[in-house]
Amino acid sequence: IMADDAKEELLHDGGSSHASTVEDWSSIKGKNPLWKNFLRCALLPATGGVACGMGLGNIGGVVESRGFKDTYGNPSDSMIQAIISAMPLGGIFGSILAGCIMDRFGRRSSSMLVAVLIMIPSLLLFIPLWTFLPLWAVFLCRFVVGIGTGMGYGTIYTMGAELAHASYRGRIQTLVQVFTTVGIFFGYLTNMIALTSSQSAWCTSIGIQGLVAIPLLLVAFFGPESPRWLMMQGYRSLAVSTLCSLRTPQDDVREELQAMSAAAAAAADAMTVAWQHRRSCNGRLPVIGEEP
Repeated sequence: IMADDAKEELLHDGGSSHASTVEDWSSIKGKNPLWKNFLRCALLPATGGVACGMGLGNIGGVVESRGFKDTYGNPSDSMIQAIISAMPLGGIFGSILAGCIMDRFGRRSSSMLVAVLIMIPSLLLFIPLWTFLPLWAVFLCRFVVGIGTGMGYGTIYTMGAELAHASYRGRIQTLVQVFTTVGIFFGYLTNMIALTSSQSAWCTSIGIQGLVAIPLLLVAFFGPESPRWLMMQGYRSLAVSTLCSLRTPQDDVREELQAMSAAAAAAADAMTVAWQHRRSCNGRLPVIGEEP
């Protein structure tokens, strides 16, 4: 979701991703201290890791709880296995979709979509507190959560790599796995507390993941967009200002901008060649290795 001033900028630039020159960036410097930049880059991996990890840690205790089995009349082992596998199955589709959605709508919008896909189906699993929810609906909710989780890992890792400076980029990427483990621990902890309190507490244990996804949604909504994606879309001024807000005055912002500009040009050229190749093949998909 792009801001109005960014859209106006694209119109002024004529939609070109090569309107500025390298000399325009010679005096550009970062604006913020290192600790602030690191914190801004770390928030998304932290909140996203917890939100994704919690779904991995809570399901085992839920399906084995007495309340869950009494609610659904002691479902068969195959049905329990289907419920458990719903999230990993959805994760396959989510991981496949992540790349094209990120490239089309941006990393920030994709992160918000991930939060929504985890939050809404999880909150729907609170319904058994008041009325009956069919087992197929539980499977569907967990499947959609899986789609969000699969998309989430692709989006969060990409966002972390494109926001963080090279000097601490590896630490930011490591945070995803660290906080995934924290989320799994919270899932176990929630099971231990909730499943011993009442027969209907199983839906609280599985539905609370929706509340955990709210911080992810807020961080994505108020956080920055990827400067690299902005550059590839032609929003050069916005890419420069965003990158400067994530760098210290000592960082070589000019070198990063040159690399982003070169990557944007290469991506645009590759897309042009691909479409020309397809037209030369009279609309059919080209064969790998076939010359235009």
